Amino acid sequence: MKQVDIIIAENHFLVREGLVSLIGRTPGFEVAKVVEVQYELVGALTTNNAAVVMLDCSSFEFDADNGLQSIMQSFPTAYFLVLVNGITHNELVSLQEIGIKNFLSKSCNEEEILYAIETTALGKKYYSESVLDLLISKSARRSNNHESNSLTSAELEIVKLISEGLTTKQIAGQRHL
Repeated sequence: MKQVDIIIAENHFLVREGLVSLIGRTPGFEVAKVVEVQYELVGALTTNNAAVVMLDCSSFEFDADNGLQSIMQSFPTAYFLVLVNGITHNELVSLQEIGIKNFLSKSCNEEEILYAIETTALGKKYYSESVLDLLISKSARRSNNHESNSLTSAELEIVKLISEGLTTKQIAGQRHL
């Protein structure tokens, strides 16, 4: 895999500096830019050819004129990895609807962070276990309430593999992701 340039868009000092440190000492990954506010993100995307944007959406107040979907459309070669520290099902669905396909929990370990970045840079989907748990629990409630299941067959297969105790990395390998 060629070098992966990364923009970190995070306004929490400790998280930001931890990611900079981890990425800085990982061969094949490089921090292209670190931003703390929305207008800096647009500027960084304009001046850097980053493959991955690690973004905490809760830290940025996206408006209708310059929302995340608009930014993603303006920079279609960048893959967005959304950092979450607790997310609701509605927030998850909203982000999926605008095209976000990668979600990383801030509580995950070093190996998972690096794997999520690599997977995202390859243009593949990545969901942390906590995000998958949210999808599973919502699906289970729907089943109990006899609502229609909105998960695709691929998502249902992933849920099955999780219930069998496989890790995210094992599932990705088995599903050739």
